[in-house]
Amino acid sequence: MLIAVDLSLGKLLEYFFLKINAGETSRITYSVSKANEEMIVLGSSRANHHYNTKILEDSLGFTCYNTGQDGEGILYHYGILKCILSRTAPKNIILDFNVNEFSASEVSYNRLSYLLPHYRRHKEVQPIVNLRGPFEKVKALSSLYRFNSYLPPIVMNNVIRRKEKAYNGYLPLDAYWHKQLGEGIVFTDSGELDSVKISFFESFIRDAQKKKCNMIVLVSPFFQEIKEVPESIKIAEEICRRNGVRFINYSQSALFLQHQEYFADVEHLNKTGAEVYTKMVAGLFPKKESRDNAASSLSLSVKNNSILNHR
Repeated sequence: MLIAVDLSLGKLLEYFFLKINAGETSRITYSVSKANEEMIVLGSSRANHHYNTKILEDSLGFTCYNTGQDGEGILYHYGILKCILSRTAPKNIILDFNVNEFSASEVSYNRLSYLLPHYRRHKEVQPIVNLRGPFEKVKALSSLYRFNSYLPPIVMNNVIRRKEKAYNGYLPLDAYWHKQLGEGIVFTDSGELDSVKISFFESFIRDAQKKKCNMIVLVSPFFQEIKEVPESIKIAEEICRRNGVRFINYSQSALFLQHQEYFADVEHLNKTGAEVYTKMVAGLFPKKESRDNAASSLSLSVKNNSILNHR
């Protein structure tokens, strides 16, 4: 009886969960289940608020979706990437890297619960979610367990239809930071690193390269001085160097450190700052038309060489 009740209520919750069409939950579901754009942005809230998908689309000609999610790190990003790569191979990938990305933190494992509702439908996230604990695989057999924390959004979003505020995943911030440099939160590097996160970062790069994705790892701007390069950045930069991936650190960019009006708080750009930053980032990627022309020229060259060799 318990199993029957669990399965029945779980199916009902899943049905209404998948009907949520706005807000954070909807964006996660889209990232896991449907995202197949030519350009994908991954990262935490800093990715979500810093990369204007409209500007990237208009500047480069690629369709673009921002999968950024508040408070998430490389474990979550890798799960999202695996789901996307199971459907398609994006032309371009941006991974927004946090300055303390590899820091040991139990919270980063607990927050993998965002992927629980997708555990049964998407096997790609199962090894990721199982990192939450030794019994997670067993607990995830319960449908009610996978959806129990989503009761409020399921009810609210199915009773009151909300309008999506984000554009292709990008959610701008309208606030302005009024304090001077040094008056905000002071960055401190914990120093204690998580080897699992480092391993997942390497796997992230390898999987993207297997699909021939053009990938750039970026550290977006902060409005706080970081006196010493954090260990996470040192390690990530070395891993990227070994694998031939571009790693660019804008965390201490003078352009942004001189303009607090570009920030909503010390860690997040506001709408104005995101527009300035995204235009800089767009310049790092080739436009779709130039990329297509290069591919056509290469194909023609190969064809001509083949004809000459035949003759």
